Amino acid sequence: ENKVIKEGQNLKKILMKKDVIYKN
Repeated sequence: ENKVIKEGQNLKKILMKKDVIYKN
């Protein structure tokens, strides 16, 4: 279960990075 949570957190970080790139 911890592995799934970590993967979910990584996806959120990636999406947030993409969001920043799109905004800039």
